[in-house]
Amino acid sequence: MAAFNVAVVVTNVILLTMFAAGHPSVFKRSLDDNKEATMAPPKSNLSQCRLQQTPCDVCGKPISVVITAKNVLQGSNFEIAASVTNEPQKPLLYFLERAANLVTGFKFTSTYFAGLGYFIDSINGIEGSIASKTFWHISSSGVALECGASSYVPEDGERILFNFTTYRDAGYE
Repeated sequence: MAAFNVAVVVTNVILLTMFAAGHPSVFKRSLDDNKEATMAPPKSNLSQCRLQQTPCDVCGKPISVVITAKNVLQGSNFEIAASVTNEPQKPLLYFLERAANLVTGFKFTSTYFAGLGYFIDSINGIEGSIASKTFWHISSSGVALECGASSYVPEDGERILFNFTTYRDAGYE
């Protein structure tokens, strides 16, 4: 199990990500017991998860992506969107950074985890919390992303939603 890296703590579950031969597999382990982690099959094609490649390996043709951040859960509600156009195809984090540069009031913070990439901590001051069981859920066309902002590479015309939500509403409880 030493080859596995802790990815995200979600309620009582630690998602472990193994990057073997460039193809990540997702593992879950309950914190309530000491049972061995079991592999959950991927829910979708993970070919866009490219964390192990250097940024130049994933640079591509110019594309356009719409980034939306939505919070109706706590503090001041907001929905803010940025259309990032004619940028080289790169990981989602690149487009999130461009969105923050384009739209006043679109700010985010993140934490880097070696071997895993960046975890989005907060958007516009709204921060996820293990205690309140909240986080920034990332989806495309209503489907949860199977990898994070550092490794997901969007396609041209894609609309990415960062939705502040609870573990329960995201299906993790």
